[in-house]
Amino acid sequence: MNRRTVLKAGLVIAATSHAATNTSELAPVPVSVDEFLKVATPAEVARYHTNALLEALSEMRPDLRWAAFTDIDASNVSIQGMVA
Repeated sequence: MNRRTVLKAGLVIAATSHAATNTSELAPVPVSVDEFLKVATPAEVARYHTNALLEALSEMRPDLRWAAFTDIDASNVSIQGMVA
């Protein structure tokens, strides 16, 4: 075995054991939508409402494929329905 293979294997073992020990510590805590919107950045709020609108449009018009385009500062969102 060359040195590079041994180093790669050591890194994989270290990363795997570190990830395995930290998974129990970072259990996801459910957050209500209202709590999320109080602390969310404007970009996160825009993304949340855009995804909700895309979901509603998909239920109303399942024959179309829906896509959203957000500008860089999340001040404008364009939603487009395309023929699937």
